[in-house]
Amino acid sequence: MVKLKRIIIDIDGVLADYNGGMAQVIMELYNIEVPSNGKDITDWYQYRNTIGRNLWKDVWKFVNDNPSFMCNLNPLASPYEFSRIESLNLNNDLYFVTNRASIGIKIITEKWLMKHNISYPTVILSKHKGLIAAGLEADFIIEDSPKNIISIYRDSPKTKIYLMSYPYNKEVEYLATKCVNSIGEFLDDINKVKS
Repeated sequence: MVKLKRIIIDIDGVLADYNGGMAQVIMELYNIEVPSNGKDITDWYQYRNTIGRNLWKDVWKFVNDNPSFMCNLNPLASPYEFSRIESLNLNNDLYFVTNRASIGIKIITEKWLMKHNISYPTVILSKHKGLIAAGLEADFIIEDSPKNIISIYRDSPKTKIYLMSYPYNKEVEYLATKCVNSIGEFLDDINKVKS
């Protein structure tokens, strides 16, 4: 019997250009320019520290009150990479686990994935990614958040952790099975592993 791979893919910072979207909101609301490319962000809290905690709360309120924000994020993956993800989706147990939080966000996230040709995506909303990985007995996960990498490393030691490399997550590189610069690198690697 062939064992299906259990794979978790994070959305924001891995598939969706969350940083670019947030930079655009900050510019529109406050006319403050912040880095829009994740490769230019050196600290996980750089946006909050740049604009201040009070304005940051307003940005979050705007994002949570405007579902179109998440609907309209640009993809970080190419159409070819999305087609490879769809192949994984059809032939393995694939989960999209995200810490997004606003009304209707699960459906919005599913629609965003379907817009990029992922059929019937399984979306799980949780800030406890390590516990989710452990509960699913995940074989692989790709993630960019330093806090989530620590949680996965602690709570799901059998899961192979792939870190989407950014300057803001360098301090957790040592916890990752492998650091990658694209979803394509992650897909290449896990496709080498036999079920």
